[in-house]
Amino acid sequence: MNRLFKLFTFALVTCGILMSAAPISDKKADNPATVQAELQAVRDQLQAKAQTGELSKAEVKALKKAEKQLDKMEKNVAEGKKWLVAVLLCFFLGGLGIHRFYLGYTWQGVVQLLTLGGLGIWVLIDFIRILIRDLKPKGGDYVD
Repeated sequence: MNRLFKLFTFALVTCGILMSAAPISDKKADNPATVQAELQAVRDQLQAKAQTGELSKAEVKALKKAEKQLDKMEKNVAEGKKWLVAVLLCFFLGGLGIHRFYLGYTWQGVVQLLTLGGLGIWVLIDFIRILIRDLKPKGGDYVD
């Protein structure tokens, strides 16, 4: 009984540490459309300035970075993760962390696989977060 209690306590502490270590995003980053629109505006301004030949080295770097991020965002939209698929994967295979792999959170998927979804607690939290659309695919939103 003592061993089971220690194992359960270890799993709870591990889940707590992992959940607190997850990056916390600001509200602006929660809306990919807003971020994408701002990136496009920055890219357009820098491209207009580049046509006049007045770009500094830092601005050239910023332009390349903005184009790279926009390409990544477009790729995420093209790949499109479906909400219903994430719900079903979490419900049926949540203990294996398959839903985390599907959503693009590889390291968290591995940890869930090794801890059997935090003995089910982490899976339950993920299931609720997916249902209310709080847990979204990495770098984007669900495609319906």
